[in-house]
Amino acid sequence: EYIGSVSGNHDITFTATNQLNISKTALVSINYINNNFTLSSSGDGTLYVNQTKDFNVFLSQLIPDASLTYQVKYSFDTGTTGSGTITNGGSPVALGSYQPIALGSNLLTFNASSLGIVNLLIEVKNSNGLLKSTVVMFDIKNVSFSLTLESKASYYFLNEKGALDLKIAESSTSGTNYEMKYSLSSGTADVDYNGSTQLANQWTDVNLGTLNTEVTALSEQTIIIIFTLRNKITQEVKNLTVSLNPYRKPTLTNFRTGYSEGNAYNCGGGSCSRWANNYISFTSNKSINATITSISITLNYGNAMVNNASLGTKTFNLTNYVTSTVNETNDTRASARTGYMNFDNFSFDGNGYWFHDRPYTITITDSNGFSSTYTRTYTASLADFQ
Repeated sequence: EYIGSVSGNHDITFTATNQLNISKTALVSINYINNNFTLSSSGDGTLYVNQTKDFNVFLSQLIPDASLTYQVKYSFDTGTTGSGTITNGGSPVALGSYQPIALGSNLLTFNASSLGIVNLLIEVKNSNGLLKSTVVMFDIKNVSFSLTLESKASYYFLNEKGALDLKIAESSTSGTNYEMKYSLSSGTADVDYNGSTQLANQWTDVNLGTLNTEVTALSEQTIIIIFTLRNKITQEVKNLTVSLNPYRKPTLTNFRTGYSEGNAYNCGGGSCSRWANNYISFTSNKSINATITSISITLNYGNAMVNNASLGTKTFNLTNYVTSTVNETNDTRASARTGYMNFDNFSFDGNGYWFHDRPYTITITDSNGFSSTYTRTYTASLADFQ
């Protein structure tokens, strides 16, 4: 038996001699091949569920030999608690079976599927049956994050933006990104964040930290918003349900004003007295959860008219369209002003048109203390009402 210790051609001469001292020789040449190779790997590390990480398998011969071929098999070694898949240039790589591998650097990608430790066993054998192995270890983690409510308003007024602050946080920085969408299970509203009105059920990128959101109530039905936050890597979602109270502030619309005056009386000294009446009409709106507690009008009569400096500015209570009893003396047209409320009856000296285009304010207040104030110009035309 001959065992070669180095690669290359080994020439062996055999000599046989008999008892007559006659010898014969024979030459045997054996070519020894060194089929040893080196196998190494790199790319161990931490990644998140649904994240990918490249790793490398490096294969080299100790002595170049083009006749040798190599095959590789990937499998999960003992101690593996997570899971994942392997791709090579985007193509899936089967686990548990041998497939060809080239000499040199082989770049592959591990795709994490579930959290835990993955010990990826890489076994390479050559065409002479020599087998070697290496292990790449991946620590697959999940991203711990939360979506919470930081603050909200007590009321969200119809057709007005109200603040709603959300908090997006991680237990430890992951470097991953997030997106969010919302849906309404009750009520109607517009929802703004990232500086614009968002469409329901549409994903939008968001950042960690406080998300300044604004909600505009469009009806008085209770608003229930379901916010869904998703990690763009792990695809894990967190839901937050927020219930908001919409509120209709008391409002007045459809303002109309009018004025009428009676015939002149008590004439003398170049001037006459007249009785006059002021009218107003409007439409009021309020919350379904409130009552109207007061409506008042303040009218500036002006001080420019002779003998009327005392008129000045007056305030009248118009709550529920109920006013104090007025005397429509000498004003035969007063009762014809249907649809208006007659809130003031007064006597003056001079021309009633001087009351035209006088400023006034009107305020409505509800039982929850909310109010709205409007500034208008009073029409005091005898010929037509506003």
